[in-house]
Amino acid sequence: MSDGPGVARPSPRVISLGLTGGQAAGKSTALRFFAERGALPLSSDQIVSDLYGRPGVIREVLDRFGEGVAAGDGGLDRAALRKRTAGDAGALDWLEKQLHPRVGREIAEQIARASAGSIVVVEVPLLFEAGLEDAFDFVVTIEAPLEVRRRRASGREGSSLFEVLDERQLSSEARRAGADFVYVNDVCPEDMAQFVDQVIEQVRRESAG
Repeated sequence: MSDGPGVARPSPRVISLGLTGGQAAGKSTALRFFAERGALPLSSDQIVSDLYGRPGVIREVLDRFGEGVAAGDGGLDRAALRKRTAGDAGALDWLEKQLHPRVGREIAEQIARASAGSIVVVEVPLLFEAGLEDAFDFVVTIEAPLEVRRRRASGREGSSLFEVLDERQLSSEARRAGADFVYVNDVCPEDMAQFVDQVIEQVRRESAG
């Protein structure tokens, strides 16, 4: 049925999902499933990588940590920076204080640029820790038992930082309590794909209402 002349239909709005979870729980796999279903995938890690290329950020980090974290191209050596801050709570606190507000602003800008009707899914490992939960319409967390996550991380580059990074995060229970959707990734990938389908269906239904 037509709304009649002169009556404009409201444009479908962008739906934003914050995707978080424990270290090595499977967030990147979930992001890939969302992308395969037409969602726009964004990664806060990529945003941080881009920020590390900005002159103002480079200068702040070098002023704080010294030329030992400088790269030969004039940027930052992220591996050296990880080693410099590993196990140093004060250094990590300082770095996160500089980055989190910038990451939040960049996420908001990218969501605002998305096409009407899009679902934007942003992977943010420290979503709750950075206070970004209110930046999204819905929050999804991917969880897995500690031993499963530790085993998955054992073969990755930088896996020695697993314990340090895991301690920087909220507990699994806190993430579950703050999320709208929870998936426990200790089964097969097909089950995660089905979970993603269900999330997309539900957020579209709730947003349309």
